[in-house]
Amino acid sequence: VIAASIFTWYFLAFSCVVYLFYLCAAFSDDTPEFLRNISDCEGVDDRVSKVRAATPYLILRGEAYHMETRTETVGFGDDRRTETKQVKVVTQNASHGIAGTWTDCTPALPANMGSYQLIKCYFNTSWEPADGPSGEALEAFRSEFREANDRDTHFDMWYTCDLGPDFEDEVLVVNGDRPSWLNTTTFWLWTLLGGMVLYQYRLEKASAKLCFIFEKRITTSRQEIGRVGEPQPELSSLAPRF
Repeated sequence: VIAASIFTWYFLAFSCVVYLFYLCAAFSDDTPEFLRNISDCEGVDDRVSKVRAATPYLILRGEAYHMETRTETVGFGDDRRTETKQVKVVTQNASHGIAGTWTDCTPALPANMGSYQLIKCYFNTSWEPADGPSGEALEAFRSEFREANDRDTHFDMWYTCDLGPDFEDEVLVVNGDRPSWLNTTTFWLWTLLGGMVLYQYRLEKASAKLCFIFEKRITTSRQEIGRVGEPQPELSSLAPRF
């Protein structure tokens, strides 16, 4: 009886852990994001037009850091042991907005989008210098930026490009009447009852996919970019990383 009771408790504990990981997978899945961003073809076309007309906010960011070795005691009772791990310690953060003139080179949306009832749209952004002098100015500033902020054993640099409030990574296009099951309430109900995979499969089978990239080109000069350490306008921390 005692053995059966212990087995039952272990089984319940294991089931709870598995269910917790299952819920974590649901929260990290892109299905809720699509269900929150539902639009028709006209709405998506209007949103794309606004993003195409938007002026991007390009920011060069840098992070200086080093790795430290730290030890900690883990486990209980006879299983207590000391583990060693590497920890990243950031010692310097820097950022600089890149000024210039932008040209939009984004293609038009496919003409046959109205032929599908459901379309999963994945939006992304790419940018590049518009000409050779702009590329040379950006590269020269990157070198200055690194020299001014590289104050540790490691230094990483990257650009972020903010396209404004109309930009969304994922949008679900619905043409015609929306299916009754296509909403966040139904998704979470199915998820709580263990049917998340079935819901995902149903949505996947019913949807076409579109990967769409906003293409921007910047014309700038060393004078427009400015100098490292000059006062900058407030920078957005929500921009996607490239």
